[in-house]
Amino acid sequence: ETNKMLDVTTLIDSGATISCINQEYVKLYHLPIQRLAEIIPVFNADGTPNVVASMREFVAVKMKIGKHEEAIDLPITNLG
Repeated sequence: ETNKMLDVTTLIDSGATISCINQEYVKLYHLPIQRLAEIIPVFNADGTPNVVASMREFVAVKMKIGKHEEAIDLPITNLG
């Protein structure tokens, strides 16, 4: 745990099946990476396979929106 605090703008996609984080963001902020217990296949909105093909790692974050705060694991993928 790094206890690094970052203010970020996020995209809320109510049609997404899971929450995830962009791999470039993880690299930019040197976020600590952990291995997923199971590989998650990745598909684009049009049903085609994403260029990363599958997610194998995640970052654990504490998310705070207003007064609401919770821990969440975000699988890493290519969002751009």
